[in-house]
Amino acid sequence: MKAKLLKKISKAKAVKSSLFCLLIFFVLPVKAKETNINPIVYSAYREVLNLDFNKAREKLNFVSHNPESMPYALYVANLNDALEVYLSDDETLFDQYKDSESSRLKKVARLPDNLPEKYFLEAEIRIHWAFVNFKFGHYFNAFWGFKQAFSSAKTGMKLFPDFIPYKKSLGVLHTISGSFPENYSWMLSILNMEGEISEGMNELNEVVEQNSEFSYEAIIYQSIFQTYLLNENEKAILKIYSLLNKPNQEITLQLVASVIFMRSEKSAEAEKLLAELQDQKVDEKIPFINYLIGTIFLQKADYLNAIQQYQIFLNQFNGQNFIKDAYCKIAICHWLNNDPYYSYYISKAREEGQTVIDTDKNAESMIEQESLPNKLLLKMRYATDGGYFGIVEKILESTTEQSFHTAQGKIEFHYRKARYYHKTNHLSEALREYQAVISVQEDNKDYFAANSSLQCGYIYLSRNNYNLAKQYFVKAKSYKNHPYKYSIDKKADIEIEKIERKG
Repeated sequence: MKAKLLKKISKAKAVKSSLFCLLIFFVLPVKAKETNINPIVYSAYREVLNLDFNKAREKLNFVSHNPESMPYALYVANLNDALEVYLSDDETLFDQYKDSESSRLKKVARLPDNLPEKYFLEAEIRIHWAFVNFKFGHYFNAFWGFKQAFSSAKTGMKLFPDFIPYKKSLGVLHTISGSFPENYSWMLSILNMEGEISEGMNELNEVVEQNSEFSYEAIIYQSIFQTYLLNENEKAILKIYSLLNKPNQEITLQLVASVIFMRSEKSAEAEKLLAELQDQKVDEKIPFINYLIGTIFLQKADYLNAIQQYQIFLNQFNGQNFIKDAYCKIAICHWLNNDPYYSYYISKAREEGQTVIDTDKNAESMIEQESLPNKLLLKMRYATDGGYFGIVEKILESTTEQSFHTAQGKIEFHYRKARYYHKTNHLSEALREYQAVISVQEDNKDYFAANSSLQCGYIYLSRNNYNLAKQYFVKAKSYKNHPYKYSIDKKADIEIEKIERKG
């Protein structure tokens, strides 16, 4: 069975593209109260949250790693290793630490069955390394780890129904398994991992409402799922603000908040947080920060600074994800800045990196186009994404459909206008532009019609027109071979399920 399952899972690599959010919510472990664990362990845990992995190890050397007397020391040590490997994207580091999962699980297995933390530790250790295995392409180990984590958390919940950490673990696991599209249901069924996003969100909400030491983490998880899966960015932002307003914030929260802000057209706010991290030299350990800052500079048309930040990222990053996109965006910056180096970096984008995540797939789609991208459309795209709407307004003052000489240019112009109107809450105008895209783009490698259909669904849903909303969500799923196929389909699935549940 394992051999057959491995063969099937190896064909399911595209699923990783939807899991960029795992990078974010993985960096937020249990927000344990200082009074509940040994002070040295808690101090080490704070070092992990601040991404100082070596200092965390130094502190953990001063405490016993006997899981019965100090279970959270084992938890923090495992989190420290797994998180460092995950964020580094470094194969050498992965090889160095990967065996620690089994060694720690053996220690946990020797714990007495009447200790509530036993199955929680099993579940969390497996979840940590399942995420790591996903990151490095070991899909069978990842899915198997999630299955075992499910089993441990369910066993713990049955034996200790009042031990709230199990609700947190199950909430995450149910939401993750519910985020897979319909064509992966066979895999979840085989692994006994069925779950629904609504079920997982309800479990996380129970944790929040109990105001336990795990509420902090549950709020973060909720915010990320709301941003990446549920189209509830405003709710997520309110939660993030509530956490940022508290003193002594860890680096992980700033990093998570930055990405959520950028996903919510609030790049100016993200830039402030990321600049603070650069001042603390955090980007020397986490070069992805430079990638994010480069993207913000691109959004606000500061191309030279964008190029500089992308180059720092490429020089320091040891992984393969976002490499193709970074080179592509450097090429775009040169193109928008009327610089002849554009073609060189397009060649680099073709040669370097991989196409596993949606971001790199979209970059590949762009560089495969026969003609150069239109500068006005690119500026509209990035400015809208970042919330720099003044740039878009200036372009629209002097630009009409007749400004574009190709059918594809006209289609994208309507799409970019729709995105601008939607993000600035001019919903009737947005619907008009989205429908203009849908009417002329029936089947294309671009994602414009697919996402236009999805966004029309959201708008009609906000107007309580469930029949039309469902029609558009179904239509969104009908488009094939575009770079955001997985994520758009899943978002449509989520809304269709909600509508059908309403009856």
